[in-house]
Amino acid sequence: MEEDRKHRDIGALLRGGFAQVDHWYTEDEAFFHREVGEDIPLAPRDLWESEEWREFPEDLSFPGFDRVCFVDGKARIHVRILYRTAVLLLAEVAASWVQWERGRGLSFGFSPSSPPSFARVLGAGEELALRVLVEHPEIDLGMGMVFRLEETRRGARIFADTEVARQAVLNVMQRLEREEVRRLLDRRVPVVKDGTIHLIDPPTFIPGVGPCGLVKGAEELRLPREWLESLLRLPRGRRTPAVVGFLRQDRTDVLRVFSYVRLVEDPAFPWKGLVRLEVVVPGEQFPALRPDITRLFDGLAQVLPELTGDYPWRRLPENLFPIIALEERLAQHFAPSGFVRELVQRVLWEKKPLAGAGAP
Repeated sequence: MEEDRKHRDIGALLRGGFAQVDHWYTEDEAFFHREVGEDIPLAPRDLWESEEWREFPEDLSFPGFDRVCFVDGKARIHVRILYRTAVLLLAEVAASWVQWERGRGLSFGFSPSSPPSFARVLGAGEELALRVLVEHPEIDLGMGMVFRLEETRRGARIFADTEVARQAVLNVMQRLEREEVRRLLDRRVPVVKDGTIHLIDPPTFIPGVGPCGLVKGAEELRLPREWLESLLRLPRGRRTPAVVGFLRQDRTDVLRVFSYVRLVEDPAFPWKGLVRLEVVVPGEQFPALRPDITRLFDGLAQVLPELTGDYPWRRLPENLFPIIALEERLAQHFAPSGFVRELVQRVLWEKKPLAGAGAP
């Protein structure tokens, strides 16, 4: 029977496939990713807040917020495994939120008794078809550390094997972030997710809440090129008029609305401090939600510059202090990479497990 020919788990499969831990590979604790989406051409008619892009109002229509919740995820890639000609990544992923309140500082959405959303992931390319080769799509390192297989396909872009595996890890992080965002929607506080905003099913925009994506890679322009000069002259604490486009070519019923905000101003570095705010709105609800989107963008444009600094540390100024603090707290929940590496070596060479292996 074919079932009899399957390996018990991925550890057994790797042992029979000349797998090894990559002895050259080291990973910085920071997990950087740059999502390259499908740019949708936008015409000037998609600009709905102002007829003219060359001048920005002196004052925004709505005041800043006194409370904002920030959602972010963090991943630590512990080990890179070479399996035949493919690359697998073992990673731990965590996601949660932090609330900033004026005059009171930060409060975190997790604690030792209530940990953040967490997953252990074995990232791989879908073309390896590992699931059909094993009974249990996971690798058990002992010590209660089980990494579950997450596969992804190459998609429209050509990935190197490492990037395919990294995308699989990122997919898990995005799922955890979406769940954290969903839990916050009834708190009646603006919710800002670090990175592009992803589709929540069903597509959701709540007045005064969002959620709103905060995209730091603003140089990936989603605007007509003739608007670039006006964008780079944007003053601190101001935002551009909002622009509307489809979420994806296959989802014309859902709109992505975005506006650029200037966090710091430095004439020598025109891109510094530019971030993009974006929300996802059901198309049929968009006309009624326009004032609420304006209110959200205005409020965030005024408060976000207060939450950053202009000096070379932790990807400032685009990375905000609350998000930096959240990432540092989340990193405390990860195992030491050297420890995980030793466990992987034991699995690949069938060494005697460490004391306590298999404990829940």
